[in-house]
Amino acid sequence: MAAFDFLEAKLKDLSFKIAFVRERNKKLGGMDLKDAVITAWHFVISIYLRAKFNWLGNPRAGKETKRGLESTNVKKAVFGVIEQLSSYTNNYDVIKLTKNAIRHAPQTTKGRAN
Repeated sequence: MAAFDFLEAKLKDLSFKIAFVRERNKKLGGMDLKDAVITAWHFVISIYLRAKFNWLGNPRAGKETKRGLESTNVKKAVFGVIEQLSSYTNNYDVIKLTKNAIRHAPQTTKGRAN
C-alpha cells in the first residue's frame, strides 16, 4: 500500500505523469479494450493490491474497509493511457472493465502465495 501511496503522490507532478503515461502507452498497443484495461492495471498495481480496493471505498459491514480507486491520481493516469489508445471508447466501458478487474482480484488471489 505504501508503494501505491508513493505513486499517488508522484502523479501530482506533471512531468512524472507524462513520463508515466508514455511508458505505459508503449506496452499496451495492438489489443482490444478489455486486454488494454487489464494490462494497464497489471503494470501499475499487483493483483494483491487490487484486492484491497473497490471503486468507491465505501465502508463494508463486518469486513475490512477497502480503499476507493475512483478519485485517485493513479486511476486518472491509467484512464488517460487507455483513452489515448482507444479513441472509440467512452469512459463507461473503461470504468466497467476496471470495476471487474478489481472486483475479481480477491477470488484470483485465493490460494496463491503472496
